[in-house]
Amino acid sequence: QSREHFYKIIENYPADPAMSGALFMTGRSYYWERDYSRAIPYLDRVAREFPVTKDGREGLSFKGACHVRLGKNSEAAKVYQQYAVMYPTGERIDGAYLNTIDALREAGKYDEADSWVEKARIRFEGMPTEVNALQGRLRMQIHRGQWAEAAMTADTMIAVGNFSGSMTSPDETKFLKGTALEKAGRRAEAGAVFASIPRVFT
Repeated sequence: QSREHFYKIIENYPADPAMSGALFMTGRSYYWERDYSRAIPYLDRVAREFPVTKDGREGLSFKGACHVRLGKNSEAAKVYQQYAVMYPTGERIDGAYLNTIDALREAGKYDEADSWVEKARIRFEGMPTEVNALQGRLRMQIHRGQWAEAAMTADTMIAVGNFSGSMTSPDETKFLKGTALEKAGRRAEAGAVFASIPRVFT
């Protein structure tokens, strides 16, 4: 019923102050129904026509999420990058960087993803988002079998140290470091790392 109301605004009252909300809410309703292809036109339109509003910012972010769920990771990365450029202080700016990294990784664009890890480190230095970006790099390196590089990234994460509010923890990072060292054949070092992890993860 709400969507029917929004349709009426969209079709009959293009100058209505509620237009941006109608476009965004319609797109978001399709998103929640997992009808991502139908959501995108509404989200794209609100992002293009109302870029200075919160509805426009949210529309752009949800548009990126739709592309991810459709498996269009390269397109999603472009949308998130657009958000990062247009809204450097936007409500979802940290997600724009992290989602760019994830989308580029899923698209197999590892070098480009890694460059966005560096951009995130500069933009969010000392913040939980820096740790999250490094975690994205660490998992990417493990996926690619870059064991030595993964161990070094884990060390960098531990050195940064701001895990509070991040999506990982020191113990998980140590575990991944130990795994990388073990895969690299450095069993003694791996054993020492594993031994330093409490029985209950923190």
